[in-house]
Amino acid sequence: MKTPSPKSVRKEGQNVLKVHPNHPCAVFVDSEFKTNAEANKITKIFLNRGTFYLEFVSEVDNVDKYSCTCKVTDEELLIEVDLDRIVKERVAKEKADKEDRMEKEKAEAKNALIAEIEKEMILVEGGTFTMGNPEKNIWGNFKDKYNIPHLVTLSSFKIGKYPVTQSLWEKIMGNNPSYFKGNNLPVEQVCWYDAQDFLRKLNEKTGKNYRLPTEAEWEYAARSDKKSKGYEYSGSNDIDEVAWYGNNSKQTTHPVGQKSPNALGIYDMSGNVWEWCNDWWGEYTKDPQINPKGPKSGSYRVLRGGGWSSYTHSCRVSDRRINAPNNRSYNGGFRLSLDP
Repeated sequence: MKTPSPKSVRKEGQNVLKVHPNHPCAVFVDSEFKTNAEANKITKIFLNRGTFYLEFVSEVDNVDKYSCTCKVTDEELLIEVDLDRIVKERVAKEKADKEDRMEKEKAEAKNALIAEIEKEMILVEGGTFTMGNPEKNIWGNFKDKYNIPHLVTLSSFKIGKYPVTQSLWEKIMGNNPSYFKGNNLPVEQVCWYDAQDFLRKLNEKTGKNYRLPTEAEWEYAARSDKKSKGYEYSGSNDIDEVAWYGNNSKQTTHPVGQKSPNALGIYDMSGNVWEWCNDWWGEYTKDPQINPKGPKSGSYRVLRGGGWSSYTHSCRVSDRRINAPNNRSYNGGFRLSLDP
């Protein structure tokens, strides 16, 4: 029997593949021969219940190689294959595979980011403490009328072991506004609104609800309650042990975690950079409070902890400062908080 050669039999709008079991594949696009024997290869010919099946690989017009199995039905053992459909299906599969791969990579990146942050979050067990400055003047009045001591009861929460570093800021925001540069230095020159933008993007990436600590949470964590020993600074009465401040900082920020932590294992709550809290500024009252969040409105936000250029009294756990929420300073940063 004479071996037939592939014929250009087309349907309108189709690319046609002619296959013969004793010859390589031949590909016609718009009736024009497009491939040669080296570019196409039959990988298997097998017979099942009297019907030939061909398995082959091919590529057309820069489309990646694909494989399929075709049923041979006519007397000459020729078959027409709709390449447009095959290519379309292949492209659709590759697109779906790419989307699945991107989703997997996105999920892996999300889980890695969460793990990176969570390992540096400290659980602070809830409790009741005296918030404010108990110092009195010679007439028996409180020295700081804006910082009257009062009982506060808090639920448990998590807080960052360190202030937010420039490394983490860059990973989330893609920039670094800090005056003093260094991956492990605290980020600074960020206003309260900048911190909110960071938190929004961080939460989009993680699916969590990270936030700034309330002023009460910040002071409770700085005092190490329930493990408080009544220290003036966060972790010690010796400021040089726990803080970078005006007398020892050499007028610069320092990598987080170099000084001693407080009893909860939290670093740099005294000195290095002032830290934004979520609250609007407001005067305290003597009334006990439960999970206070500060005034509902105001003109200034609260900062705590003192910074690298501060005097010693500014680094006390009870000291309060205020600033406009749109004001940036190379003294000012923040740390994360999270409900457990």
